[in-house]
Amino acid sequence: MSTKSAGGSHFGVFQPEELFGQLKAEQVSRNYDMAARFIEAVLGLHVDASRLNESLRDGVVLCRLINTLRPGAVKRINTKTLPFTQRL
Repeated sequence: MSTKSAGGSHFGVFQPEELFGQLKAEQVSRNYDMAARFIEAVLGLHVDASRLNESLRDGVVLCRLINTLRPGAVKRINTKTLPFTQRL
């Protein structure tokens, strides 16, 4: 007797790749949350974990974070918003 349904999926069959994908997505979400909380704790700047990539894209927040942790490490922070200065 087969455990296959009409759609072709198996019931009761362990599918490690599906579980691994779910666990990995949860871990990535936790990492983003932790990074956003760390930035907020160090800089006092609210960063939305769901938009972390966008918030860090131009590098200004990262440079400020580095300079807070190691003063003077970044000599000049470029705050221009010209598209050619940002890597997409």
